[in-house]
Amino acid sequence: IIGGLQDNGTVFTNSTNSKANWASPGLRDGSYCAIAKNGMYYMSRQQGRIGRFELDANGNVQKYTRIDPKGVPKDDYLFINPFVLDPTDNNIMYLPAKKILWRCSDLTLTPWGSWDTNATSSMGWDSLPQTRIDTVISAVGVTSFPAHRVYYGTQNGKLYRLDSANVGNPKPVLISPTNFPTANIECIAVNPRNADSVVVVFSNYNVQSLYF
Repeated sequence: IIGGLQDNGTVFTNSTNSKANWASPGLRDGSYCAIAKNGMYYMSRQQGRIGRFELDANGNVQKYTRIDPKGVPKDDYLFINPFVLDPTDNNIMYLPAKKILWRCSDLTLTPWGSWDTNATSSMGWDSLPQTRIDTVISAVGVTSFPAHRVYYGTQNGKLYRLDSANVGNPKPVLISPTNFPTANIECIAVNPRNADSVVVVFSNYNVQSLYF
């Protein structure tokens, strides 16, 4: 298990003992994390800064490099900015940057390096022009069956579907129902056995919070 704790680092455990200490592999302002099937760990900190890490069984860092796309201003990211790996191909990542979605087609292209700003990479990254909208993208979910469908939501309650998101420049479809509130979509949970089955979570006060 790995997770980001804002202002309190990123923590890791590889133990089933509930009393075991957790390791702190890095990134003091912990944010979104992911564990890839190839054993790589992805950790982020505030404003969309993402790294790829190799850890040993105790959570000690063996190698790392920064992988977020080069040239994207930090103000284009939310303070705690989501990213998601494609569950069918964990070398693919989808990353919102304000009003547009970015895709990395191969996260392993960036060589091991450092956390220095100059280490950010253009390797494998493409912005997807047709995903650009008029408000901030706040949540992303990706399907397993069928594969490579992306759902993304916005701060004003819009929900989009992007089919075959792993290749080319796909065009999104707005699928928000009329009863969605004009509120922040915080999370999109996709049924791994059925891509048409989705739960959308709204985080604002005084609105209905869960939609199926």
